[in-house]
Amino acid sequence: MHDITVPSGATVTIKDPDDLTYGDREDFLSAMQIDLDGKAQGVTGGAVMAQLERGLVVAAVEAWTVQDPKTDAVVPIPSVSAKSLRLIRAGDFAAIAAEARALQQFLFPEDFGPDPDPASPTSPSAA
Repeated sequence: MHDITVPSGATVTIKDPDDLTYGDREDFLSAMQIDLDGKAQGVTGGAVMAQLERGLVVAAVEAWTVQDPKTDAVVPIPSVSAKSLRLIRAGDFAAIAAEARALQQFLFPEDFGPDPDPASPTSPSAA
């Protein structure tokens, strides 16, 4: 784990790739399927990138001292309550998301690209 300081001055502990668990992957997937109000949401258009980023932050944050700018109360980490992401400063979220992006390849190491095998029964759609 390593700590970063976000623009508001709060400290965020980011998980190291070797510390990621299958549960972190499940947290990521849950964040991709559920919006911040707890309602099921389809993943379409520009929402894909926002949900991807939110899912990575949920999986990556181990601990933090991030506060709600309106109340100064420390908000729960996102894996406890994804709604807390709605309460934090945009600059803090951007800094955390930048760190979290490095974990994507460890949460999903699979390659879902086209199969280059000439014997494959399908061809790439761009072909």
